[in-house]
Amino acid sequence: MEKCNGWNKSYYKIEENDMKKILEGLQILSKYFPNGDFHGEHDQVWAGGELDEIEISKEDKERLEELGWFIDEESYSHFC
Repeated sequence: MEKCNGWNKSYYKIEENDMKKILEGLQILSKYFPNGDFHGEHDQVWAGGELDEIEISKEDKERLEELGWFIDEESYSHFC
């Protein structure tokens, strides 16, 4: 994913297979937050819940990062 500088923040150009990356990330997060929150705005989604309430495994954290997920506003997020 190529990082760009935008209007008021850095963002990433979206690749063709980002839907699969978003879905795989949601599958990982659903293990930790089975009744978790999901919120989307025009170019970004947030999923999960309060990160200080749960311990996500090192492997899952690394995989989420590989998939383009990042922590924003105290939960995981992905651009779409």
